[in-house]
Formats: sequence, structure tokens, C-alpha cells
Amino acid sequence: MKLNPALMTSMQRTIQTEEKSKLNNEDVQLRKAAEDFEALLTQQMLKTMREAGFKSDLLPESNGEKIFRSMLDERYAQSMAQSEGSLAEALLRQLKPPAKKV
Repeated sequence: MKLNPALMTSMQRTIQTEEKSKLNNEDVQLRKAAEDFEALLTQQMLKTMREAGFKSDLLPESNGEKIFRSMLDERYAQSMAQSEGSLAEALLRQLKPPAKKV
């Protein structure tokens, strides 16, 4: 069984983030939801950009190529959502309730 290095890197980054900030389960779920939302938004943006781009009738796009581009856009979107300074971080700051003062 071969392991995907991209998935391992993503998993390591998630584990490191959890260890560094010692987030509780609710914070982890909120971060995941924010990253998933950003990935979905970015994927739709990439799809729309591809549709608006120039297309050549010289070499028609096959179904396999369409599927590959869709999967590639999905990976790009996930990678962007997990990067530093992403929209997911801004969403997290807005959605996370303020800390209670003791």
C-alpha cells in the first residue's frame, strides 16, 4: 500500500497545528469547517475562471481531461485553504466566540 506524500504532509500540518495551539475539539471542527468553506469557494472560482478562459477548437477537451482539471482544481483549492493568511483564518476569527475574561 502506497501512501500519498501530499496527504501525509497535510496530516502532519494538521497535527502540528493542533499541538501548538492546543485547540479543543470545537475549535478544530470550526477550523475544518472554515477551511472546507474556503476550499469550496476557491474551487468554484477556479472552475469559473477556466470556463471564462480561451478555448481552442483545434484540440477538443476529452472527458478524462475535464475530470482531471476538476480534481486538480479541488487539490489547488484545498492547498490554498490550508495555507497561512488564508480566508479560512479570517472566517475563524469572525466565527470563534471571544475568550471570556476571568
